[in-house]
Amino acid sequence: SIEVLRMEQELAQVQLWSTGIDGLPQRFTNLLARIGDREGEFAVLHAETQRLLEITFVRSGRFDDAATAGAAAVAEFRKAHAQYDYATGLALYTLANVRLAQGRPADTAKLIGEFLRQDSGLVGPKHPGLTTDVTITARYLQTVGRLHEARELMAAAVAARLSQFDEKHNFVIRTRSFLASIEIDLGHAEEAAAMLRDATLQAAAKKDFSADDLADMYLEYARALVQLGRPDDAHQALAAATAAESRITA
Repeated sequence: SIEVLRMEQELAQVQLWSTGIDGLPQRFTNLLARIGDREGEFAVLHAETQRLLEITFVRSGRFDDAATAGAAAVAEFRKAHAQYDYATGLALYTLANVRLAQGRPADTAKLIGEFLRQDSGLVGPKHPGLTTDVTITARYLQTVGRLHEARELMAAAVAARLSQFDEKHNFVIRTRSFLASIEIDLGHAEEAAAMLRDATLQAAAKKDFSADDLADMYLEYARALVQLGRPDDAHQALAAATAAESRITA
């Protein structure tokens, strides 16, 4: 019955998120076989189980297997649901991060683009959660050296933040600093320094701005100043970062 199958899936999830993944790939595979190719609630449960299998593979570093399961999950959610919904969006987003782990940023950007378009229709284009997802993805792309793709996504995130909040909002300041960090990596130190100078001034004047985030921004500012051959100014930025850090430990 659907109730028994769903309960078994929930028990497997408990293991996934708590005790570890030993034996889980086979457990989820067996469950998929028992659910079978049925319609209605069974089809949705099958798709959900595919996504859990994908996550299991990710946690064990088997990204190719994760991508296979993730693509199946997306296809099954689309088939099971007449209209785009949260579950389909989550499957798209999860698969996007698997593609990123595989070193396929173009596929990642395509999936994230679809996720954003669809979720905009679901929750509205100004939903802050959508921008957070874009920001996280852009930072992943920066980490793996896909800087042009990262810059494109982060610039879109800045524009989205400005449509959601005013220019002095913490989210706007922080997202601009992320964009500046990418610009430094691209060798655009002058543009980055200008952004970070303004961002640190705004952030330092706010009582509710995270001291940890402010310290990170000063460090990025120092990095840009070093690239510009301004060691004295960089030293001042590092001193400001140290002062911000002292607020955290005080």
